[in-house]
Amino acid sequence: MAKTRNAAFAALADPTPEKIGRDGTRHVWGSLLELNPPNAFAMTWHPGQPGEQATRVGVQFVSMADGGTEGRLAHSGCEVQGDRATDARNGYDGGWQVVLAKHAEKAREVR
Repeated sequence: MAKTRNAAFAALADPTPEKIGRDGTRHVWGSLLELNPPNAFAMTWHPGQPGEQATRVGVQFVSMADGGTEGRLAHSGCEVQGDRATDARNGYDGGWQVVLAKHAEKAREVR
Protein backbone atom coordinates (compact mmCIF):
# COMPACT_ATOMS: atom_id res chain seq x y z
CA MET A 1 0.00 0.00 0.00
CA ALA A 2 1.34 3.46 -0.92
CA LYS A 3 2.43 5.95 1.74
CA THR A 4 -0.32 8.23 3.00
CA ARG A 5 -0.16 12.00 2.77
CA ASN A 6 -3.57 12.56 4.31
CA ALA A 7 -6.64 10.64 5.41
CA ALA A 8 -9.95 12.42 5.88
CA PHE A 9 -13.64 12.68 5.26
CA ALA A 10 -14.45 14.92 2.32
CA ALA A 11 -16.85 17.83 2.77
CA LEU A 12 -20.14 16.89 4.41
CA ALA A 13 -21.87 17.13 1.04
CA ASP A 14 -19.90 14.00 0.08
CA PRO A 15 -18.49 12.52 3.32
CA THR A 16 -16.40 9.73 1.82
CA PRO A 17 -13.60 8.29 3.98
CA GLU A 18 -10.56 8.37 1.75
CA LYS A 19 -6.78 8.16 1.73
CA ILE A 20 -4.78 10.66 -0.26
CA GLY A 21 -1.40 9.27 -1.28
CA ARG A 22 1.75 11.35 -1.31
CA ASP A 23 1.37 11.56 -5.08
CA GLY A 24 -2.16 13.00 -4.69
CA THR A 25 -3.95 9.80 -5.72
CA ARG A 26 -7.26 9.34 -3.88
CA HIS A 27 -8.34 5.92 -2.61
CA VAL A 28 -11.83 5.37 -1.19
CA TRP A 29 -11.64 3.57 2.18
CA GLY A 30 -15.37 3.13 2.80
CA SER A 31 -18.77 4.80 2.90
CA LEU A 32 -20.36 6.84 5.62
CA LEU A 33 -23.35 4.99 7.10
CA GLU A 34 -24.36 7.27 9.97
CA LEU A 35 -23.36 10.76 11.05
CA ASN A 36 -24.46 12.20 14.38
CA PRO A 37 -22.18 15.19 15.05
CA PRO A 38 -20.62 15.73 17.48
CA ASN A 39 -21.47 12.41 19.11
CA ALA A 40 -20.81 9.58 16.68
CA PHE A 41 -20.38 8.24 13.19
CA ALA A 42 -20.33 4.83 11.52
CA MET A 43 -18.89 3.76 8.21
CA THR A 44 -17.99 0.80 6.07
CA TRP A 45 -14.25 0.15 6.03
CA HIS A 46 -12.25 -1.46 3.22
CA PRO A 47 -8.85 0.19 2.82
CA GLY A 48 -7.05 -1.42 -0.11
CA GLN A 49 -9.85 -3.98 -0.52
CA PRO A 50 -12.91 -4.20 -2.79
CA GLY A 51 -16.12 -2.79 -1.32
CA GLU A 52 -17.57 -6.31 -1.04
CA GLN A 53 -15.00 -6.97 1.71
CA ALA A 54 -16.02 -3.95 3.77
CA THR A 55 -16.25 -4.23 7.53
CA ARG A 56 -18.07 -1.78 9.83
CA VAL A 57 -16.48 0.84 12.07
CA GLY A 58 -18.44 2.87 14.59
CA VAL A 59 -16.98 5.70 16.66
CA GLN A 60 -18.62 7.38 19.64
CA PHE A 61 -17.34 10.52 21.37
CA VAL A 62 -18.17 10.73 25.07
CA SER A 63 -17.63 13.83 27.26
CA MET A 64 -15.60 13.04 30.36
CA ALA A 65 -15.88 14.65 33.81
CA ASP A 66 -12.39 16.18 33.47
CA GLY A 67 -13.50 18.12 30.37
CA GLY A 68 -11.84 15.75 27.93
CA THR A 69 -13.44 13.51 25.36
CA GLU A 70 -13.15 9.75 25.12
CA GLY A 71 -13.38 8.11 21.72
CA ARG A 72 -14.85 4.61 21.61
CA LEU A 73 -14.28 2.57 18.47
CA ALA A 74 -16.14 -0.63 17.57
CA HIS A 75 -14.98 -2.60 14.54
CA SER A 76 -17.06 -5.55 13.37
CA GLY A 77 -17.71 -7.73 10.35
CA CYS A 78 -14.25 -9.17 9.68
CA GLU A 79 -15.90 -12.46 8.73
CA VAL A 80 -16.45 -10.99 5.23
CA GLN A 81 -12.70 -11.46 4.77
CA GLY A 82 -13.28 -15.24 4.55
CA ASP A 83 -10.08 -17.22 5.16
CA ARG A 84 -8.31 -13.98 6.09
CA ALA A 85 -10.82 -13.04 8.83
CA THR A 86 -8.64 -13.99 11.80
CA ASP A 87 -5.54 -12.30 10.37
CA ALA A 88 -7.58 -9.20 9.49
CA ARG A 89 -9.03 -9.00 13.01
CA ASN A 90 -5.63 -9.44 14.63
CA GLY A 91 -4.09 -6.83 12.34
CA TYR A 92 -6.76 -4.28 13.13
CA ASP A 93 -6.41 -4.84 16.88
CA GLY A 94 -2.86 -3.50 16.79
CA GLY A 95 -3.45 -1.10 13.91
CA TRP A 96 -6.24 0.82 15.59
CA GLN A 97 -3.99 1.42 18.63
CA VAL A 98 -1.43 3.15 16.39
CA VAL A 99 -4.04 5.19 14.50
CA LEU A 100 -5.89 6.30 17.63
CA ALA A 101 -2.66 7.22 19.42
CA LYS A 102 -1.79 9.55 16.51
CA HIS A 103 -5.23 11.18 16.70
CA ALA A 104 -4.91 11.63 20.47
CA GLU A 105 -1.51 13.28 19.98
CA LYS A 106 -2.96 15.71 17.41
CA ALA A 107 -5.90 16.50 19.72
CA ARG A 108 -3.49 17.38 22.57
CA GLU A 109 -1.60 19.72 20.21
CA VAL A 110 -4.72 21.78 19.43
CA ARG A 111 -6.00 22.02 23.01
